Amino acid sequence: MIRQQRELQHAKNTLRHWRYYERNIQELQHYVKVSVLTFFKSLKQMEPEEVNWLAERYYISHKVTK
Repeated sequence: MIRQQRELQHAKNTLRHWRYYERNIQELQHYVKVSVLTFFKSLKQMEPEEVNWLAERYYISHKVTK
């Protein structure tokens, strides 16, 4: 249960920083870059409608975070 909550929180955090990761991928530390690349690969495997929904909720609606 606690592990699932941590994983969900991690996923939400990654989604909130989506634009930042996209713009700054080259500056990320190796372990963060690996995680972010996995995130981007996962997006490619999703249905376009799902990606659009996530983008509306996290990519478009949030300010760019540091």
